[in-house]
Amino acid sequence: MINPEIRFLQNEHVDRAKWDRCVELSSDSSVYARCWFLDIVCPDWAGLVWGDYENIMPLPYHRKYSISYLSQPVYLQQIGIFPAPGEAVLDEMLNWVVSHFKYIRLSLNPANYSNHTGFRIEARKNYLLQLNATKTEIESHYHPKTRRNVRLAKQAVFVMKTLGAAEYLNLKQKFPGVEDVRCQSVLTKLITSTLYQKKGVIYGAYSPANELCGAAFFLFDTKRVYYLNSVSSDTGKKLRAMYAIMDHFIDDHCENNLLLDFEGSQNPAIAHFFERFGTEHEIYQHLYRNKLPWPLRVIKK
Repeated sequence: MINPEIRFLQNEHVDRAKWDRCVELSSDSSVYARCWFLDIVCPDWAGLVWGDYENIMPLPYHRKYSISYLSQPVYLQQIGIFPAPGEAVLDEMLNWVVSHFKYIRLSLNPANYSNHTGFRIEARKNYLLQLNATKTEIESHYHPKTRRNVRLAKQAVFVMKTLGAAEYLNLKQKFPGVEDVRCQSVLTKLITSTLYQKKGVIYGAYSPANELCGAAFFLFDTKRVYYLNSVSSDTGKKLRAMYAIMDHFIDDHCENNLLLDFEGSQNPAIAHFFERFGTEHEIYQHLYRNKLPWPLRVIKK
């Protein structure tokens, strides 16, 4: 029996003021759960609402071949339930999800922890850096190899923090990441929207030949700043441009009550890069369920 406290709402029926207030007041507040962000990365998103928006759960809702399913959108690392739910609320909301969707790929936020038997659960790492210390204090926790790479990079490239969306996206088209080939339009909307709202900034690195060889896009929320996307040319990789960009960003924003969220990575080399800036890691859960009928179950792994 479904708990009457739970309502499923398509996004056009969500009370956006109440939804965003619930996210903002959560100790685990996240840009990933805000309406404007969801509108860009998953335009057909829906949500579960407990009571009068005491708890909310964004659902990255998709429909294909007459089948409704949930799948984590690109550029959205984790969602889950806000604020951190008690065990009963967590279980009942996940029970609702399991009873309504046969295919689910969802990442919860670290404040949600489940042993639900309806999913295959994978633990993943996210990397965070507290920016409320001095640059000297933060830098003292860099790995020795990172300090060396930062020093060499700062000698090789010039970093500026006023790069425009067009310059960034042009470089991205020349050197796209795997996910960016499929989702160029989503990335474009994210960047242009956040720059317009003054919620984002792009740092660029230039080679001695004045060639843009690396860039990173950072997105600010009230409690965190997200290292949301980056790009390096072959020259930028050779000159270690991303080390200079990251160090420059930390220098600009240290002694602020912000968390720098590196967003983690399943790529060991990238995770290593994050870890060696003296970050702490947090564990979040990725939930997977595939009860589609054959042959869709085989196709949609």
